[in-house]
Amino acid sequence: GDDIAWLRINDEGRLVAVNPETGFYAIAPGLSYQTDRHTMDTMRQGGCIFTNCAATLDGRVWWRDLTQIPPDELIDHRAHRLRRTAQNSDYINKQAALPGARYTVPISQCPILDKRWNDPQGVPVDAFIFGGRRSTTHPIALRTRNWEEGVLFASCMRSEKSYEPFSMRCFVGYNFPDYFQHWLNMGARLQESSPYCPGIYTVNWFRKSTAQADEGGLLWPGFSHNFRVLKWICECSWAQRTGGPLPPQTEAPIGFLPSESALLERSDLGEGELEPGCPTEIPDELLAVNKAEWLQEMQHNAEFLSIFRDRLPAAMWEAHRDVLERIEQS
Repeated sequence: GDDIAWLRINDEGRLVAVNPETGFYAIAPGLSYQTDRHTMDTMRQGGCIFTNCAATLDGRVWWRDLTQIPPDELIDHRAHRLRRTAQNSDYINKQAALPGARYTVPISQCPILDKRWNDPQGVPVDAFIFGGRRSTTHPIALRTRNWEEGVLFASCMRSEKSYEPFSMRCFVGYNFPDYFQHWLNMGARLQESSPYCPGIYTVNWFRKSTAQADEGGLLWPGFSHNFRVLKWICECSWAQRTGGPLPPQTEAPIGFLPSESALLERSDLGEGELEPGCPTEIPDELLAVNKAEWLQEMQHNAEFLSIFRDRLPAAMWEAHRDVLERIEQS
């Protein structure tokens, strides 16, 4: 992904980000014109690198769900030529291109690229979004109440059973408590230098029904539909920066959640064309904040934070206590 940015506070007291990357990089399986047409249009211009994908006999790449029906013949990621039959159809669909097959493509080819994407002065940052992969507990989106609680939630971010502080465990090059303190210090500096401090949000595209947590069947369609959550985040950020009304939201002990109406909004694609596949209803669990699950979650978070002992910033424990008290009283 285009997920790296260099951040600094500019002369006006605003937090700005500079993009040091030149390409998009992501997993290919599941990607198609039905799920993400802008990325597909970006790749159509060429200049792409693909790894562990399958190939058609005429030299085009292929992966799961790129087409509704797999090609009759193709070359899998191991360079084996295969003809699709009733016996191997499932293998071709799931393994001809590895589940982790990747693509990279120049950012400059994106048809909806912002004109300031490569501005050396940086672009203003209005929100931080941290995401984990959780089948239960975490709602689809959350706006934290303040910077300190945002740092807490980000530091305890995890994908199922492994903690990934700030989703960056593999990339942090120094002591974690020092890293947490750096974020707390940055928030304090921003609150001193600017009337507006970016909000901290979490997202979870991978929520499943509690009854099917060990199976497939995500509650949210993902891909281009994620724009509904991003739009809500942008509207929250705009309201906080301008003092205008906040978009529809629900207050919960852990923070603020988007309303069902925000997740059901349908976009106009132009020329009278409406976005296909728009959800018609939102499963209750997608926005649920279960007290018992969150008490357990906070216990897990406390155990994780405890490994840092007296090096952990006191503000982290204070934020943990505040969230836990609201959950207990709910």
